[in-house]
Amino acid sequence: MSPRRRYQQEPVLRHLFKLYPPEGKVPDRVPTETVRQQVTAELTHENEELLRRGEPAMPAPSWETVHRALGRDRQRRK
Repeated sequence: MSPRRRYQQEPVLRHLFKLYPPEGKVPDRVPTETVRQQVTAELTHENEELLRRGEPAMPAPSWETVHRALGRDRQRRK
C-alpha cells in the first residue's frame, strides 16, 4: 500500500474499530456509503477538537477510500 493510501485509510480504520468493536469488522450487508457516513460523522467530532487546538481538519474520506479500508476493493461499486 502506498504511503498516501495508508495516510488516507488510517483515520477510517481507527474509526471502524470504534464503530464496530472488537475487531472493526463491518458486516457485508452494510453498504460502503453507510459506513462512509458513519466515519464522516466521527471525523466531524474529531475535527472540532483539532480546530479548537488550531490544527488543520481532516477531510471526509471518499467512497473509494472507505471501500478499500473495508477490503471490498475487489467488488464492483453498486
